Amino acid sequence: MVIKKKTLIIVCIFIAVIVIFGAIATVKYVQKSNQKKEEIVQQERINRAVDREYKQLVREYDNIVGIILDSQYSLSLRCEYVRKLNDFLGDKLYPICTQPWEINDCMDSLKYNRERDLQIIRCNALIKISFGN
Repeated sequence: MVIKKKTLIIVCIFIAVIVIFGAIATVKYVQKSNQKKEEIVQQERINRAVDREYKQLVREYDNIVGIILDSQYSLSLRCEYVRKLNDFLGDKLYPICTQPWEINDCMDSLKYNRERDLQIIRCNALIKISFGN
């Protein structure tokens, strides 16, 4: 069988074009794959940083709540820590107490609203990590 020179040139050019397009497609695929991996790694770093910040804020929250719930401390100190807790959470969620019975209302509220407070703390940790506040 005899192959014409013109046919051989066309086949060679066609194969070269296919190889070039294949190489370009492979490079783009590898770049996208690497970019996705970098995004996943960056997201994991952010999640770890948020978790660390969240744990630190929860420890601080538990310290404040522990003082409020401890009856060995004076009423004025415990009321001051209610103010500190409100500032810590970023809202006036707990009433500032001035009378002895008001601290009991606050203590009951603390026991029932822990999950809400932890959600607020998680949001605060995310904001702090994301925006550096």
